Amino acid sequence: VPLPSTAEAAEPAALLAARLSETGQDTLRIAVALGGELPHQAHLPALVGDAHADAALGELIDCGLITPAGAHYRLAGGVLAQLQAAGYGTDTATHAQLAAQHYAWWAGHPSVTPERIAVEADAILAAMGVLVAGREAGHPAAAVLLARTAAPAFAAALHWSAWERSLRYGQEAARIAGEVAEEAYFHHELGILALCTGNLDRARAELEASIGLRGVLADRRGTVAGRRALALVADRSGRPVVTPPTPDGYTPAGEEVPDARSEESASPPGGLSAPPAAAGPDDNTTTIITRLAADGGAAPSPVPP
Repeated sequence: VPLPSTAEAAEPAALLAARLSETGQDTLRIAVALGGELPHQAHLPALVGDAHADAALGELIDCGLITPAGAHYRLAGGVLAQLQAAGYGTDTATHAQLAAQHYAWWAGHPSVTPERIAVEADAILAAMGVLVAGREAGHPAAAVLLARTAAPAFAAALHWSAWERSLRYGQEAARIAGEVAEEAYFHHELGILALCTGNLDRARAELEASIGLRGVLADRRGTVAGRRALALVADRSGRPVVTPPTPDGYTPAGEEVPDARSEESASPPGGLSAPPAAAGPDDNTTTIITRLAADGGAAPSPVPP
């Protein structure tokens, strides 16, 4: 084997990759597509299309192309740029879409816990970011599906930063794809997140945006859910919230919803008593929070939009 040239010795990633197996090289292409993030080895057979692709992890470790990053691996420093220069960055969007479709299926499986999904947060978010930035046909819709599936799991695992990033990617992807109902959902969830973190002005803005979009869709239940969350914002901030009425001014049960809520107002009509539950991928629900009445009234519960 000839000695490497000076250039190859200075940037050896391409030379090392050329001596890997085909499966190892395909694994590198996926990592390059995800901005350097390497999925857990259990996902490699599905992503690479080889039942023994998990063995590629050992190859990459032995040649020093990847390094541990918390509970997973990523490309070592400088390797991403070298591999991109060597042509490993082609078909990035295709690999990202494949990863998004796989993760959407996996995160939606009932046997997968939120904690396991949170471990893969970096790879999942990287796939969303590529699809939103590329804006090729079908890619924003894939990002919407992945965000819709993964965001509730991040929330349940208390991975706050991943929850926020997935919601923002989902909201942008839904806007690009023209999925107004999904865009309203993500605005609502961003409002709930802001409420949980104490950013009441942001919560008010996101919830009002959600109510506006749902008003366009004549989505009564979603509008009522947004109003109830805004009522809690008013309680927390001490300022009344004024929102536009629903198309006919009534809830699905036929009860009027006040246009303004104050600190002294009671809980919305038809209070809920079920405990809160995280929305799953097959559970088309929207997170809402209702204020406890003075007599120990309604408890929070998900309500379908």
